[in-house]
Amino acid sequence: MAYYKINWRNEFVEEPFMCLIEVDENGFEQKKIEIYNNHIMKIASNKFQRGTFLSPDKFYFEDYNYESYKEKISVVEISIVYFNMEWNRAIRI
Repeated sequence: MAYYKINWRNEFVEEPFMCLIEVDENGFEQKKIEIYNNHIMKIASNKFQRGTFLSPDKFYFEDYNYESYKEKISVVEISIVYFNMEWNRAIRI
């Protein structure tokens, strides 16, 4: 498994500013946390969905590092410890 934090600076109120994802060895999401400016957290896993869903598309690190005049997206790899801490917090909300 690999773990990523996607920062998304955008002007869309209804979109998350950060996503944390767990990706399997084949490149597909297994868990996802979306964090919004109003402190809402939406989560999904291969077992359940709460406000969001897992992408059916393969995750490519390169697709998440770009900038335009309306948005900036960047991705970094994170530890399993950090991901699990955020996941455990999100499932309690």
